[in-house]
This record gives sequence, structure tokens and C-alpha cells, in this order.
Amino acid sequence: MKFIGDRISYQKKDQVFSVVIAATVEKSKEILLLIWLICWTACGAYFIFQLFGDYNRDLKMYIGILLSFWAYYEFKIGKVYLWRRGGFESLKFKDDRLVLKEVVFGRTIPKEFYLENIERFIADMPKQTNIVESLNNSFWVKGAQYLRFTYQGKDISFGRQLTEKERKGLVTLLNKELIHRKKKL
Repeated sequence: MKFIGDRISYQKKDQVFSVVIAATVEKSKEILLLIWLICWTACGAYFIFQLFGDYNRDLKMYIGILLSFWAYYEFKIGKVYLWRRGGFESLKFKDDRLVLKEVVFGRTIPKEFYLENIERFIADMPKQTNIVESLNNSFWVKGAQYLRFTYQGKDISFGRQLTEKERKGLVTLLNKELIHRKKKL
């Protein structure tokens, strides 16, 4: 097994070329996400408790609306925590196709693409001064996907929160493998 950076590993074994992009962060950041999730859940439990209190109708409606926003962000941070705790992206070149997976604790729906319909892999380079890009690279979000390929006219993206060095190295590696496999077809 070989590595590109800290999060990307790849290997070629029995005519299968596979790449794994881990979603992990430092342990301290993972603990911060867990603390955030616990505190957010406790706040929601308190709001739910207050919903059944002896208050007028307007205040109960306000609490209900507040709970809808709370539930949305509870869901979002829960997904991010699970992604950081046990998630990864997987690409496998098998025979005449590419299998792309986004796995969280073993659960996934694989997407298959025939190599003959795939154009080259491209790395999107974000602007360093853009605040949206800065937020997309924060540990408390799943983040943007920086790699893509065109399949039958549609862009397929993958490669969450990769550094510039990781993007360039991985795109070079994937394009070499794609060219090699297409020659065999």
C-alpha cells in the first residue's frame, strides 16, 4: 500500500486498482465535534421540555419553529460527526469500470461507471481568498469535493477536502490508471 499525503492510500492487487480517501481529522477536532453534538442535543432536549410547559400559544409556536431549526442542525452535525468518525471515499478500477463509494460505517451505495465513457480526471483549484472555500475546508462540515470527471456529459465529483498537493498527486495517478485501462479495452 502506498500513500499520497496523510489521508489517501492506494494499491494495485489482482488487476484491481483501489484508492481510499479517509475523512478523519485530528482526535482533538473529533472530540470538539462530539462536545458540540452533545451540547446541541442537550439544548434541543431543553427546548422540547419547554414546549410542554404552561406558556401561551405564541411562545409555544416560537419554540416549535426554533425546534425545526434545531432539528435541521442536529441532523447536519450528526452526519458530519459520523463522517469524521467512520467515513471514507473509495474508488476501484475493476476490469472495464470504475466503482465510486462514499462509505460511512460500512454503509454505502456504490456507483459504477464504464471506463470507455469517462473523460480524464480534473482537480478543481479553489481560490484561497474566497470565504466560502475557507468554510468548505473546516472540520465541522463534510466539505467540498475537489476532484471530478465527466461521464456521458455529466460531472461526477468526489475527493472531499483535499489539499492542493493531494489533488494534484491523485489526479495524476488516476489519469495514468485510466489511460492504462482504456488501452486494454
